Amino acid sequence: MTDSTQINKKAPTGSVAYVRYLDHVLYKNTPQPIKKAAERETIGWLTHENGKLLHIEHDRTLDTLPYSSGSGSGLVLLKSCIIEIRALPLQKPSGLTLFLRNIILKMLNLRFGQRSEKFSHSE
Repeated sequence: MTDSTQINKKAPTGSVAYVRYLDHVLYKNTPQPIKKAAERETIGWLTHENGKLLHIEHDRTLDTLPYSSGSGSGLVLLKSCIIEIRALPLQKPSGLTLFLRNIILKMLNLRFGQRSEKFSHSE
């Protein structure tokens, strides 16, 4: 398992990280009890940590949107259950909302995608 000093070095608070962890399993009315924890993985922002816990937020509202409520969803994990953690590179934010950025990318793809098809047919 991963200790607190390893977490700080591999993925400091505020970074985006990949986390592989052991999760509790609830079983009910099974012929044989389950004897192992489930191995799971997630990706998100490390928003807080203390001696025993790690908070990872995997969905959050952008503050720049007019309907933003500032809420988020995530996990609180026991550090003793973390198998692997590593920081992930994140592209520098463009300042555009995801919605506007996706529209611009689709427009560029349509415009230049069609042009490249014309060139490929003429070769």
